[in-house]
Amino acid sequence: MEPDIQAYTAVMEEIRRRTEVVSALFGRQSRKPLAGAQPESVHPIHFGWLHRSLFVSCRLGGSAARFARLILSHLRAGRNMYRATQVESMVLQVRMIAELIAFASLAANKQVFEENQRNFEKSWNLAKLMKDIQKLNPGFYPKPVFEVPSKKPGIMNDLLDVTSGFMERDELVEVHGRCGGVLHARNPYGDPIRYEDFEVLIPIWMEKIQNLLNCHVVQLFGNTRLYVVHMKEPQDGRARVHTFERVDA
Repeated sequence: MEPDIQAYTAVMEEIRRRTEVVSALFGRQSRKPLAGAQPESVHPIHFGWLHRSLFVSCRLGGSAARFARLILSHLRAGRNMYRATQVESMVLQVRMIAELIAFASLAANKQVFEENQRNFEKSWNLAKLMKDIQKLNPGFYPKPVFEVPSKKPGIMNDLLDVTSGFMERDELVEVHGRCGGVLHARNPYGDPIRYEDFEVLIPIWMEKIQNLLNCHVVQLFGNTRLYVVHMKEPQDGRARVHTFERVDA
């Protein structure tokens, strides 16, 4: 069965929109944790610079657009946002992005995707899901690369491996689990959630995810072609998948 490249591209586009919205909100707030800050404190943020990015996301449609409209509604309500609500909204997006990355290579096959999605919904264990996906498709996890002009005849670009600064598979599992711990009602007798730590971590996670996906190669379920993915093409700013056939030397 031929992979559905449009379905995979749609997942990549969904990830791109979500990461851009999260990065827009938290990208300019990275700072050291606030000593003694209370989780329930109101954290003032100046949002004037944020509106342009969010309005673009709203126009694009999809669930990322609905999320962007939610954030805009908060902004219109006032210049202060309750820290817990703000951070938890972003943490939810990070967790969803992690799941989209894990599932993406299966999106090209509707039946296989739906079977694994049902299994995942029984336990919400991303580590187990990735092991199951690896059995089906060993090359499922994105491999970050960068392109340089090739000196070989007939070849436009060589693909060189990115060796650091990206979200590795084990870290993605760890981030997914850490985010899950924030999205449940906490024990009022336990340790408070340090929302200020997440305000520092989220921009770091987003940068690593963007470095992972910006230009990557991936193997889709059921075939041996090489797929090179650009998350943001200069022509239209959208994600695009380029397909290459293997040629014997």
